[in-house]
Amino acid sequence: MNIVSPHLLPPQDRRPLQKCIKDEHVQIVGIYGITGVGKTTLTGEVAASMSNIFVDVVFIIVSQNMYGEKIQNKVEVAVKQIINGEKVLMILDESKYLSKDEAWILLTQVVGKKVETDAKLKKIETDVMEECGGLPLLIQVVGNALNNLKIMTHGISLSR
Repeated sequence: MNIVSPHLLPPQDRRPLQKCIKDEHVQIVGIYGITGVGKTTLTGEVAASMSNIFVDVVFIIVSQNMYGEKIQNKVEVAVKQIINGEKVLMILDESKYLSKDEAWILLTQVVGKKVETDAKLKKIETDVMEECGGLPLLIQVVGNALNNLKIMTHGISLSR
């Protein structure tokens, strides 16, 4: 499942990063810039467009409210794959998190007002909010995915 549309940025904006990632002599690529210029979108699009050349694509969101153990576990899995000679794309993204109220507003904007009127859906969305940890991109991605599913399917999606 692609979590980011491959058409948000023009292909010419992705090419330099794709070239660096494909270069066997390059092991680390840094992307930097001020907040809001599209660094996360760019890396997400490149990861989606290049996922077929990697055994795994690991997207680690580092934020003030993430537990270090969660991050360490993801890194450990990726490092084991790399040690075993597998090609892994690891993306570390520092992200600011939203307060519970801000996160709820964003999720409601993505999913729609039905989340406020349907008790079953509201419970599911509350669980999603906890799992997303206030990370805006994650809330948008999960919200978009849930927006297209029937309520009966939500429980299955959350347990995976």
